[in-house]
Amino acid sequence: MDTNTQMGISWSGTLKATPIGFQHVYLKAFNEHYLIGRPATTVNNLLFGTMYIEHVGNMSVKNCKTGMECPIDFKAAGWGNAGKHEIHGTVIEKEGSKKVLGTLTGKWSEKLEYKVEEKMKKKETLWEANPLPPRHDWQYYFTEFAMNLNHMPEAMKQHLPICDSRLRPDLRALEENNLEVAEDEKKRLEEKQRAARKERADKLKPEFEPKYFKKVEDPDSKEEFYAYGPQHGCRDYWADRKVRDFAHMENIY
Repeated sequence: MDTNTQMGISWSGTLKATPIGFQHVYLKAFNEHYLIGRPATTVNNLLFGTMYIEHVGNMSVKNCKTGMECPIDFKAAGWGNAGKHEIHGTVIEKEGSKKVLGTLTGKWSEKLEYKVEEKMKKKETLWEANPLPPRHDWQYYFTEFAMNLNHMPEAMKQHLPICDSRLRPDLRALEENNLEVAEDEKKRLEEKQRAARKERADKLKPEFEPKYFKKVEDPDSKEEFYAYGPQHGCRDYWADRKVRDFAHMENIY
């Protein structure tokens, strides 16, 4: 699976992330390739008021093997938060078809339900959000998953490549509440990045090339994307990790 995103901020204090191209999902067990076009994501009231996040616009999901599609509408909140986080999708046999095979409804932040037309009498739950952890309002409303993204047990550390984000010293110091160390490390990393950029501009260092990804054209969408794997002439990350062979990586920290 892969995805690209473009971000911008407006003078009204709204941060908007606009997806570029498709998200590619491969279900190897079924030999199916899905193209997912995602809605825009906005972070509102960055300057004034209560900050909140919305996904607004159209989302498309297409099975390239069967041609089935599911256009999904992400609704914007109205007055009094009417319709907040609500979505509605319809599964059709192929592009342009008017026959509805199924429906998808609910709220992306709470629960989604589906119904297969002519086969199900009522909706069934497809997905339901887990409850937020205790004191989540003190943890930026992070989920359990988000809270553990930077978790790094000692047993795991020895298997990680030197460029893994969990090894970034300024963020680690910030998480451990070492604010002075975090500030010093942040300045050091920024100076190191500027120096590396200048060396490449002056041709003192070769241009950076991804080790595990290669830009290829997807035969279904005809768009270019970064594909992973030895089958594309790239290194195999999991093979390198198994033998802890990361000598080819640049020490960016």
